[in-house]
Amino acid sequence: MRHERCAEQFLVQLRHAIDQRDADQWRAAWGTQTARTRFYRTLLTTVAGALDLELEQELLLVDFVMVGTRDRVPRVFLESENIATSSVQEIRKLCCLSAPVKVLLTVCAWDDAPGIWNGDGQRRPLTAAWSQEVAAHRAAGTLVGAIIAIIAEWRPDNRLCFHALRFDAPQPVETLLSDREMGPSPAAAGGAPETD
Repeated sequence: MRHERCAEQFLVQLRHAIDQRDADQWRAAWGTQTARTRFYRTLLTTVAGALDLELEQELLLVDFVMVGTRDRVPRVFLESENIATSSVQEIRKLCCLSAPVKVLLTVCAWDDAPGIWNGDGQRRPLTAAWSQEVAAHRAAGTLVGAIIAIIAEWRPDNRLCFHALRFDAPQPVETLLSDREMGPSPAAAGGAPETD
């Protein structure tokens, strides 16, 4: 469904679903707050199905937000995920938000150069997974603003590196933000990334 007609189609299907409920259903729904929430779930599941969509609950809870000092309008949304391999959900959430900049902060074995992580660098699989999620939102016409992944890695060669991966173009663009000699990682033996 294209965003140009989304609001109109939603209202048509909502009106239809409302009209299909009888007075007893509405009375029962107004009995308690819990009953009303259950009723809305049923009603909205019907609307979603009519629009060839699925209903999800409690999708957006954002870790950090940078807002204007005067107007309090969000300018940057940030999601922090310590387990990078489960971060596609955070990229999805960021794609759903409206702000100029949306950022994922994560940590993993990133560098896929030989000898760094013994072939276990996550650059390729994570870039592919994140790109697929961003591309789906771009294709649906709902993507607003830039999506950026910031990847931190404390490498076995005792270097702390921060990489930025931007998704505001058709192909992701990676930049090395910082590369510092730090000594061994305090978080895990041998400099390996934490797993939880």
